[in-house]
Amino acid sequence: MTATSSGAPDLPSFSLNGRLAVVTGASEGIGRSLALAFAEAGARLALVSRAPERLAELVASIVASGAEAHAYQADVCARADIERLAEAVTTRQGAAHILVNSAGVPLTKSALDVTEE
Repeated sequence: MTATSSGAPDLPSFSLNGRLAVVTGASEGIGRSLALAFAEAGARLALVSRAPERLAELVASIVASGAEAHAYQADVCARADIERLAEAVTTRQGAAHILVNSAGVPLTKSALDVTEE
């Protein structure tokens, strides 16, 4: 098996052409790696981070490769940010086909005890 420029396996029959992928936590780690892989598979990308300036290089790289990518600022722990993000992405790029929630937040309590506040 060969690899793509991002190091992901080359899967010629795997295509996401025209599909919109929203990737939270896209500025680093798993989110960044998935964004690059989705771009290579032909997806259009909505990249989300609390610090969109950290996405500038990634967006530029993806756009230079011929794919569509836009950066959005949102804190996925804040309901208002999530609602604003959904509206912004839908208005600018249309309905999402793929959602990757890769934003990480350390929790010091049980998931059942987490509230919106």
